[in-house]
Amino acid sequence: CGVGLFALSVGRIAVFFTDFWRTNRRGKQNLNLENHIIVIGINSARTPHLIEMLKREEQGRREVVVVSCEYEESPFGADVHFVRVNSFTDATEMERSNLSKASAVIVDTDLDDATLTISLFVAEQNSDAHLVAHFEDSIKRDLLHKYCPNSECISSLSTELVAKSVMDKGSSFIHSELVSAHEGQTQYSIEVPKGLDRFSLESVYSSFKKQHEATIIATQQKDQSCKVNPSLETQLTSGDVIYYIADERIVDLNWQKTILN
Repeated sequence: CGVGLFALSVGRIAVFFTDFWRTNRRGKQNLNLENHIIVIGINSARTPHLIEMLKREEQGRREVVVVSCEYEESPFGADVHFVRVNSFTDATEMERSNLSKASAVIVDTDLDDATLTISLFVAEQNSDAHLVAHFEDSIKRDLLHKYCPNSECISSLSTELVAKSVMDKGSSFIHSELVSAHEGQTQYSIEVPKGLDRFSLESVYSSFKKQHEATIIATQQKDQSCKVNPSLETQLTSGDVIYYIADERIVDLNWQKTILN
């Protein structure tokens, strides 16, 4: 009798975990996440590579959630959350991905019209999230940026790279290297923390190179556009962003030491 009850209990537990696994694979669950990254739309050519880059960059710091209308089941591994919805602009369904608590949202559909509509919806639901949208049409890209100035609208650079590579041989390799998440020199960013007095770019430029083999290439100050190859006289303060090239991301930077050196 005891053996039978044990077997029944084990069977029920197995059924429970099987149902739980199927529910997650089919994206029917409600996620309880915060500070996560949501990818809206699955493009068979781009999304798998995008997911791998995000996982390598984040290294577990932020969870990745993929939301899809087309896929009935997650095409990714168990380390990527999956949510299946009937509409990307249904507030109730999208909140199953905890959209309101996400720190970043990537919108990448096959149609620019859909991408524009979804991006505007996301901006309304979570204005604090870092919104990144991919467009083929520059007009729609500019339209989103007009109504959502804090969004980043990405379009294909292939044509520009072809022209650049003709004029300056090797340009395509350099651009590819800078955005790659694999080994090699890659572009990163770091935000100036609170509590620091205003300082010049010149005061940290050499320290970045000497201490971290990093080269500063751009800055973005509050309420201003990004400046590539800024003047060394540029004044920086808390909340400003420094973009740099390095082999690895700089973590736990000692700002006081960096500025003094």
